[in-house]
Amino acid sequence: MCSESPIQIPVFDLPSYIAGERGYNTWNTLSRGVCQALERFGCAQLAYDGIPDHLCRDMFKVMERVFDLPDETKRRNTSDKPYYGHTGRNEFVPFYESLGVENSFEIEKAKTFTELLWPEGNDFFCETLNLVSAKTLELDHIIVKMIFDGLGVPKQPGPALSNSCNFRVIKYDPPPGPGPEVVLPAHTDKDTFSVLCQQEGVQGLEVLVDGTGWVPVPPIKGCFVLIAGEMLKPWSNGRIKPVKHRVVLRPGKERYSFASFFLPEADGVIEAPKELIDSEARPALYRPFDFAGFLDHVKANMTTSFSLDRLSIDVYAAL
Repeated sequence: MCSESPIQIPVFDLPSYIAGERGYNTWNTLSRGVCQALERFGCAQLAYDGIPDHLCRDMFKVMERVFDLPDETKRRNTSDKPYYGHTGRNEFVPFYESLGVENSFEIEKAKTFTELLWPEGNDFFCETLNLVSAKTLELDHIIVKMIFDGLGVPKQPGPALSNSCNFRVIKYDPPPGPGPEVVLPAHTDKDTFSVLCQQEGVQGLEVLVDGTGWVPVPPIKGCFVLIAGEMLKPWSNGRIKPVKHRVVLRPGKERYSFASFFLPEADGVIEAPKELIDSEARPALYRPFDFAGFLDHVKANMTTSFSLDRLSIDVYAAL
């Protein structure tokens, strides 16, 4: 089921001491390389030491307790926004389950989410969630700088520089067998980009690479997977395309991951910077729009299938 292609998603070393240090050759080379990977594959892997291994292990440990809770408890996690709240464990994705909390890097948001699951409180879960979310948001902001610098766009305020993210904890139950099965259908993320941490030992994530097919992205210790979301396509004027990805799991063992979905400002105008537009060689491909309006479009047009022939953002805003 998985591609046997020798192509591998690039891995970039991002030591925390150079992260965001503009003007240094190492940073400039890294930024260009990451952007080239996003343009070619729609994703990259970052070996980043700013989120310690022990903190990730703590996160996976507390996640197991979350998913052991009764279903009625987990379903208290509701949201009016698509792809927020509790999702999965239904006829369309029977082996997938996730819970999301917006901006859990704010301690009050982390506490509210914790008390939703444990009314009596759970300090270790709350503190771990809050710290991991905060560290991941720091990485999100470093990635934003990479994308600006790698594409040759001066730093500027705008939707891509928000402080908003949807942090999700995710579990995949093993299929009954006998062989591998798609447990999360092919889809693209609707955010700016997502940063995914995969628990070691269980392969599952695959990305669709043009001209190659499905390519595995195995868990690597200390690595975070950067996945381009649909908002990067209009912002980059089509240079960075969101990658279609899925999860294929073999029988025998469950799979855990957590991810930060970096969001634009809901009412900020999303449009390509002037540096990425040329009226003759590369005219603007998308009209300006706001993220809240796009989410309303997605919600109104959700189907039972994750996999669409045409991207939601192309339907909504392409010129």
